[in-house]
Amino acid sequence: MSTVGRRGQSSPRELTRMGDRISFIYLERCVVHREDNAVTAEDAQGTTHIPAATIGTLLLGPGTRVTHQAMSLLGDSGAGVVWV
Repeated sequence: MSTVGRRGQSSPRELTRMGDRISFIYLERCVVHREDNAVTAEDAQGTTHIPAATIGTLLLGPGTRVTHQAMSLLGDSGAGVVWV
């Protein structure tokens, strides 16, 4: 198994305060990937980079696909993920 891009889990002191985060982001009809410490949302219009530490909750609508690496990053960052 490859360990590229792996690092230890963040301590609560290293995470962004909840008050400083974006409360939620809604995505639909896109593919969510991980690139370094950012989540990327790719659709027909292009790619958007979102720093994972700034997300409070990621809401995933219809037609959204998520990679395992993106879910791991969101979990390590303390973000919630909801399929709606």
